[in-house]
Amino acid sequence: MNITSPRQLIHSIPGLVGAIAPDSLVVVELGDGQVRSHVTISFSVDEESHGLEQAVKALTCRDDSALVAIAFSQDADLASETLERVQVLAESHNVHVLDLLHVFGSRWRSVICQDDSCCPEIGNAIDEDSREGFSSNAQTNQPSVEELQLQTRTLTKRELELRDEAFANVGSWPSGNPVELFEYRNDKVNAAMEMLTHQPEDVWAVLASVGSVLLDIRSRDGILRRVLENKHDRRMISHNLVTLFCVAPIQYRAAIATVLAGASWLDGDQATTRHAIDVALEEDPEYSLARLLDTALIHGVPHRVWVDSLTAVAYDKCLAGAA
Repeated sequence: MNITSPRQLIHSIPGLVGAIAPDSLVVVELGDGQVRSHVTISFSVDEESHGLEQAVKALTCRDDSALVAIAFSQDADLASETLERVQVLAESHNVHVLDLLHVFGSRWRSVICQDDSCCPEIGNAIDEDSREGFSSNAQTNQPSVEELQLQTRTLTKRELELRDEAFANVGSWPSGNPVELFEYRNDKVNAAMEMLTHQPEDVWAVLASVGSVLLDIRSRDGILRRVLENKHDRRMISHNLVTLFCVAPIQYRAAIATVLAGASWLDGDQATTRHAIDVALEEDPEYSLARLLDTALIHGVPHRVWVDSLTAVAYDKCLAGAA
C-alpha cells in the first residue's frame, strides 16, 4: 500500500501490529509512501527505561523519511500529552515529525494541524474503507464485538463547550395534543435516522438530536422499528451509536447502549448484544428495555423472538405508545 494520507496509515496499522490495545502508541517511520519500520508501546511504559525515547531512537529516520506517531486512546488529554512528548523527543534526536495522530473510537484527528476545517477538535470520521481494515468481519452486516467496545472518553474543555452548545440548540419537546405530538415524534425520528445512517460531519449535533429522541421512550421504540426496516444500514448505525456513547452525558448512555444492543440482536449478534446490555445496566440498572433484553439472553430466547416482536408492532403504533 502506498501511504498518502492519515486515513490510509491508520487503516494499515492493524495489519502491521495486530490487535491494538487501549492506550497504545504506534510510532512509524515513513519513506517513499511506505512504512519502513514501526514500534508499539503502552502509555504505561516508563519512558526513561525502554519507552518513548527508545521508540523514537529505534526509528533512525533517514533523510528521505519521517516519523508519524499514532495514539490509540479514549482519553484526549492523555493522548495529547503522550504525542507532545514524542515530538519533543523527536526534535532532540533530529528526527523529522510528519504528523501526530489521535485515534478514538471510530474517529481520528491530527494534534499538530491548526486548520479546523481539516482537523476539527471533534475529529474526522474514519471512512468505510478504513473501518473495514479494523474489522475481522468486514464483509458482514454487523461489525465484530471488538470494534464495538463501549468506553466513555475524557473530553477536552473545548469539546465540552461544543457538546453543551449542541444540546442547547435542540430545544424542549412540545406539550401538544396527541396528533401534534405524533407528528413531532415522527419528524424527530426521521431526522435521527438520517443522521445515524450517514457519516456524521458534526458528532455533537448528532449526539444532541439523537440523544433527545432516545430519552423519549416512544420515539426510541420508533427508532428501533426503523432500524429493523433498515437492515443494510445497521453497520453504520451501530458505529454511530458507539461514537455517540463515547462522548454522551451520563443520562443518555443507557438508552444509547440499549439501542445498540437492540440493533445487534436483530442480526443475532449475541456477543455485541451482551456487551451493550451489560454497559447499559451498569449505567442504569433500572432501564426497562435493557433488563428485558438481559432476561432474554439469560434464558436463551432466540433472537428471532426479538425480530418478531418488533415486526408485530407497526411504526405508527410505536410512536402512539403501543409498545
